[in-house]
Amino acid sequence: MKAVWILVTLALAAFLTLRVRHHGLDAPIQGALEGARPS
Repeated sequence: MKAVWILVTLALAAFLTLRVRHHGLDAPIQGALEGARPS
């Protein structure tokens, strides 16, 4: 079940990132994503 949640989270993050990039609000959200990511 954990794998399903990981896939859903990754898909949602990718979707949101693409939407944000499309709308040109890249900087704040991308910064938040980079900060939240362990790498």
